[in-house]
Amino acid sequence: MKELYSQILYGVLYAFFYAVSLLSFRKLYAIADFEYVFVYHVFRYRRSTVRQNLVSSFPEKREEEIVAIEKAFYHWFCDYFLEAVKLLSISDEELRRRFVITNSEEKETCFRQGQNVAAILGHYCNWEWLSCIGYDLPSEREVGLVYHPLRIKAFDRLFQKIRLRMDGQVIPKKDILRHLRRFEQQEIMNIVGYISDQGPKWENIHFWLNFLGHETP
Repeated sequence: MKELYSQILYGVLYAFFYAVSLLSFRKLYAIADFEYVFVYHVFRYRRSTVRQNLVSSFPEKREEEIVAIEKAFYHWFCDYFLEAVKLLSISDEELRRRFVITNSEEKETCFRQGQNVAAILGHYCNWEWLSCIGYDLPSEREVGLVYHPLRIKAFDRLFQKIRLRMDGQVIPKKDILRHLRRFEQQEIMNIVGYISDQGPKWENIHFWLNFLGHETP
């Protein structure tokens, strides 16, 4: 029964967000501005955490500067979510106009030399759109996107759908080695994207540095 509810919820979410994705970017950004009011002012989503991180990272800044950065972050956050939703229906033509990949020949050079590629990414700009990095690769190349599964299965399936906009496959982080081994056994040349700003497990921490005022593994 729980699985049935999850499937129904996914169907409702997909239908709703697909309909939203059909709107123009201008309308989506207008919705994002409206969303910002609720996320920042009404629900105050994680505002205490964001404020604490900003204050500890930039102790030299005045309160009004911290607040300005905080508000800019939440505006970006709302834009990011609706930009990700847009991937459900965006046309190839519009995607290529807004998302430009340069130096693709460097990846192909590696592949021709028998080397696979690791794309080391950060939480910067809209990383959901980076799921499209394989749109200019030959069809025989495989694109893998490492991700952390969401606890709510319906939302997890929705974001998998978004990230599979340009084919490829999503790889739960605990299954990375199994997928890399399969690529090797099947002799599939691949590019796998990793979000590189996640902390490792305690037993794997061997180096610390100071990053924005925080001791970071």
